[in-house]
Amino acid sequence: MSKILSIVFIAFTLCEFYCFAELNNTVNFQWRKMENKAFCTKEKLEYSVHFGVLNIGDAILEVKNIEDYNGRQIYHLVSEMKSNSFSEKFYKIRSIEESWMDTESLCSLKYVRYQERPDRSEHKTANFDQINRKFSFIEINPQTNGVEKDVKGEIPEFVNDSLSVIYFIRTLPLEIDKEYSIYTHADDKNYLSKLVVKKKEKVKTSTGEFNCFVTESLAIDISEKKPVSTSKLFMWLTDDERKIPVLMKTKLYFGTITMKLKKISKN
Repeated sequence: MSKILSIVFIAFTLCEFYCFAELNNTVNFQWRKMENKAFCTKEKLEYSVHFGVLNIGDAILEVKNIEDYNGRQIYHLVSEMKSNSFSEKFYKIRSIEESWMDTESLCSLKYVRYQERPDRSEHKTANFDQINRKFSFIEINPQTNGVEKDVKGEIPEFVNDSLSVIYFIRTLPLEIDKEYSIYTHADDKNYLSKLVVKKKEKVKTSTGEFNCFVTESLAIDISEKKPVSTSKLFMWLTDDERKIPVLMKTKLYFGTITMKLKKISKN
């Protein structure tokens, strides 16, 4: 009987210690403080989208406003892309991404993606508990309203989603030949994005000519510990405080998708 009581006492003590440690981690959590001079509310960037030399559609990146989200002030970010009448003869696509990004720590609190394609449509939502470093991800089939994926797991500290990471990069003090490591999350996986500033280049657009930093980023799947072969992204960011993405290229196995700035406006 004394042995049983000893085991129970040890188990209770360990449980109490574990609970206290978890609580203490939460209590000791502090939001990091990041400076943002790059973007502000109502900024709207409009792009033409090309596949190779073909103009296949248009896209926007927009900072809608600052909102209250679970007691935190957040930037509500929106990205939209749609195919034009020419490309819709072959492949019609509509894509909307929304991100809720903490204004102080510049990390993601929520991400939603809606996409319509000829082969299928999808609706994905990810919520990020930055304090406890947890995420919940759900994917719903809009045709059947059925849940196709429902995943919960851990996230790295102050992780960004695939939209907010573009805005986070804009706040960095970019320098040539310098490498930056950024944690990102997409679907139900965590990635370590390695961003390298390669050089400076001038880029001509319909809105003018810009001196730009040329950056190259590659995502590494943290769970599989290997680069994602289709994840390489090149960005030309203006060499000033705003670091506006003037040009973006994604190299895929079937070709290159290019987004080129055509208009800067405020709503």
